[in-house]
Amino acid sequence: IGAIHSVVFGGFSADSLRDRIEDTGAVMLITADGGTRGGKIVGLKEAADSALSNGCASINNVIVLKRSAHDINMQDGRDTWWSDVVAGQDKICEPEWVNAEDPLFLLYTSGSTGKPKGIQHSSAGYLLNAITTNLWVFD
Repeated sequence: IGAIHSVVFGGFSADSLRDRIEDTGAVMLITADGGTRGGKIVGLKEAADSALSNGCASINNVIVLKRSAHDINMQDGRDTWWSDVVAGQDKICEPEWVNAEDPLFLLYTSGSTGKPKGIQHSSAGYLLNAITTNLWVFD
């Protein structure tokens, strides 16, 4: 679809999520109502709400996947269920053609030595690495 994305570990704090959103200027957040870790529900939507309440003015939309099915707050005009977004969508999504050096995703360092740094991966660079890894490693 041509959208640049960044995956954030669900165990990160709301502050870590907020920092990454503000660093990238993201306009949409896709999350789940919750996940599980160590047999317990992790409130992903609650962490997202906390991050957004302390900044993240660039976020216009939050899409929420129903995964744990526990009660969460949905903000009118901002939050939408994933199932509502995809309802009635075509099963086929033609790719958006982009240039080789266009950004594909941002991956952040752990931040163990200070503030995490975002590393930008380009479309062709990542895809070329994926195919060569398959060819050379998996033969």
